[in-house]
Amino acid sequence: MLEKSQKFTDAPLINPTKPVSGWETIDKDEAVAYGIGLGYIKGAIASISLTNGDIDQTEQTWQVRVPSFSSRKIYPLSGNSDSWHVIEAKSYLIVVAAILDALIISLDKRVVNAWRNFLEELEFFLAAKPPFSKEQLRLASQQELLNDYLFDLCAEIRPFLHRRVKQVEIINQPFTGDIKQNQQLYTILRHSQSIKVTNAPLIKILSRVIKRGGTALFVGATGVGKTESVKAAALAQGCVLIKIAGHPGLDDRALFGGTYPNGKGGFEFIDGPLTEAWKYAASDKKVVLLIDELARMDSYYHSIFLGAFDFLSGEEILARPRFLTNLHLTINQSDRYYALILPNGEALIAPVKNVCFMATTNLGSNYQQLTTELDPALMRRFQIHKDVERLDRDSRVAILRNHQIPNKLAQLMVELEEFSHSQTAVNGGLLTQPANIGVLLNWANEAKALIEEEGNYSWQEAILEASKITLIPFICPRNSDGTLEQPSVKIVLDEIERLGRELFF
Repeated sequence: MLEKSQKFTDAPLINPTKPVSGWETIDKDEAVAYGIGLGYIKGAIASISLTNGDIDQTEQTWQVRVPSFSSRKIYPLSGNSDSWHVIEAKSYLIVVAAILDALIISLDKRVVNAWRNFLEELEFFLAAKPPFSKEQLRLASQQELLNDYLFDLCAEIRPFLHRRVKQVEIINQPFTGDIKQNQQLYTILRHSQSIKVTNAPLIKILSRVIKRGGTALFVGATGVGKTESVKAAALAQGCVLIKIAGHPGLDDRALFGGTYPNGKGGFEFIDGPLTEAWKYAASDKKVVLLIDELARMDSYYHSIFLGAFDFLSGEEILARPRFLTNLHLTINQSDRYYALILPNGEALIAPVKNVCFMATTNLGSNYQQLTTELDPALMRRFQIHKDVERLDRDSRVAILRNHQIPNKLAQLMVELEEFSHSQTAVNGGLLTQPANIGVLLNWANEAKALIEEEGNYSWQEAILEASKITLIPFICPRNSDGTLEQPSVKIVLDEIERLGRELFF
């Protein structure tokens, strides 16, 4: 089946002279001026809009069919971690192979990010999903911003191709592989990678505390990423993550567990998060116990944590017969242990090295809490106290992008968040409180739903309409009769329209 092989050490064929169908505004000279050839452009367009295929990321293999507008042929390609197979030595087919390898096998971050940027801006501009028609591509090619994103993508593919390609096998016989025509390549690639967004300094602190089995308290406003950072750090360290959600009315069963109907006419005891954490740790699993919204709990439960956070030496454990009943681990005199006393008097023992306590809270008069200040004795049990600030602007944009929000729309929303901070009452403005990343996600998802499900909204209309039932009720004050104050609503809508005109409309 393979008649010859050809090495591409300097990709000599990536320089076609034929114009790009569907992207007529780009000529050879313009492409070369950006350090790329038209083959890169054709390959990028083919990957995004024309290709159907089958991908197995577990086996790291792919096979696709690439239709051609001009020749009306279908070119099959396939590849794995060692080689790519193309039906002809066409430059743009090699680029398609490079993109597939970068997104599926090599997971090249620079190509992945450039792919996402271009694809999302293209979708945003066309208000449509691939595959795109030739007319849609022609329309998109007239937009300078989209050309910039396309050139950026191609500029990242070129060095990747040169780094990755050692040998390309040229197949001169018909391709016989089974292609699943009902699965568009776009759908698979779009979700192949997501940008990991973390608060880097916070993650470093969390990682250190987790490794040594420590305790930490994180204080910050709603929506700054306290809880999500703890989750990310715990999972990155391979820990069992157990969460206690603090709220008024919390009872013993919500912490220790209780007896519940089992659906079979009987009852059984179900462990609560505290009990579960101690049992996992006793079985030599690393556990992060996240106590979320600590100040919203009744102070009675704070006293439980006071005792639970105190550690005992192995010698102290062995000297107390009560702790040795139903013991499920070997006690070393030189090690340290946490002891949890259950409501029935039973004691659970866990090694300090296997348990990490993380708590998050909002403190201040702006929040409805059961306590405005934490007991100094409880505060002393936390080895680390960290005030958590908002993520930087780029990180907040990236979080929105991870939720499939187009880049320009993500930028608009983050700019509006900044505006809301400047317009709160404490800064002399009309707004009750600023927006946060959670509110922005609700806003973005509602706008996307309007476009995808209603079908008759433009992005401009969807953004404004969605803000009225997500963003505005959160940040704008209400009159005594419960209605929203219209002056504050107006300044928010005016700012959204202004940002829209400035950024992309």
